[in-house]
Amino acid sequence: MRRTFDVNNHLNHTHLVGSAPDVSLSNITLADGKEIEFARAVIRTDTNEPLSIVSDQYTLVPHNRILTTVDTAIQDLGFSDMEVPRGIFFSKRGAGMNALYKFPSITERVAGNDICPLVKIGNSYDRTTRVTIEIGAFRFVCTNLAIGGFGASYIGFRAIHEGDIKVEDVGSSIKEYLGKFNRIADMYRSWVDTGYTTSDYEQLNKGILQHQNIIPKPHQDAKTRFDAYNHLTKFGSHELRSASASLNFLKQVNESFVNLN
Repeated sequence: MRRTFDVNNHLNHTHLVGSAPDVSLSNITLADGKEIEFARAVIRTDTNEPLSIVSDQYTLVPHNRILTTVDTAIQDLGFSDMEVPRGIFFSKRGAGMNALYKFPSITERVAGNDICPLVKIGNSYDRTTRVTIEIGAFRFVCTNLAIGGFGASYIGFRAIHEGDIKVEDVGSSIKEYLGKFNRIADMYRSWVDTGYTTSDYEQLNKGILQHQNIIPKPHQDAKTRFDAYNHLTKFGSHELRSASASLNFLKQVNESFVNLN
């Protein structure tokens, strides 16, 4: 059985395991001097060690670029390092990275549960993990940094390593969520106690009209607005392939829920 921890007791101090090497994409040359046109190597620039072989369509997103985006947003809000315990774990000689930031100082109680704002990050240079940034508030964290229990996602994405991945765009969402979390928690409390009606469903569909063909069906049968919100935000942050699609979808979901009559 997976062991779980209350977010108020787990990772209450910063844990850093490993480090993030500087990396670059390099062409691959065969022994006869010919270059492979359809592949590239991700190289550690400090040792010239190859970390993985990727396609020529691969977009390299350095771990430190993601971490800097999150750290800058937190600093802009005035949080001290002591107020934001975090676990940052690098693996596979620096090719993999998972991190979790906690904000116990602004925990709110919703429906009998203490939910703590969290920012979860993942990335890899070998395609084993998508570029991941998720923002939400939950009741517990597992030892493998999975988050769950009562709570809600807010915004984020799990994007494949292709195209223009605008990591920095998430910084403003982090600041908005954390800076207004007390008011957002008030909305959560209201939605927990409000039934999800046919009128709500129709109004939400108008708000996210351009995505109607991919909206998950379960939200149609949700019992409360909070349940419906969770169905849609989880879908938006976990199932869409690109960062821009996820952020656009979740922006519309959040705006639509706020504007429900």
